[in-house]
Amino acid sequence: MQSVLGPAPVEVLRDWSEGLRRLDVARPPPDFSPEQWRQLIGDGETCLAAWGREAARLGWSGLDLFGAHPIAPAARYDLMGLVPLIRGHEVVAMDVKRATTRARSGNLLTYLRRPMAGAVLLWELA
Repeated sequence: MQSVLGPAPVEVLRDWSEGLRRLDVARPPPDFSPEQWRQLIGDGETCLAAWGREAARLGWSGLDLFGAHPIAPAARYDLMGLVPLIRGHEVVAMDVKRATTRARSGNLLTYLRRPMAGAVLLWELA
């Protein structure tokens, strides 16, 4: 059954999970340290486990979650999806337009969904 807001969450989650598996065996892009890359993959796994179904139901796309600039994926914040920006924070809320993360300090940060023309999925880098 398809969601009113987006494609069937099971299909979308499968695609996102497969993409994350590809990242797990890929070499980090040159502007990511191995530690940053491991953190990003861990953040992606945690985010999908806790919020993947809801993100899919709300119509979030792969780019919304896993988008990156094709040349400077660690530096171009304007084309980063949510997961590259989490950096160890916890996603605590999500709706159609935004996600909120909580830092270890307790500070809340809001990620706003926006068009990201030119972004690619992290697993399309390389």
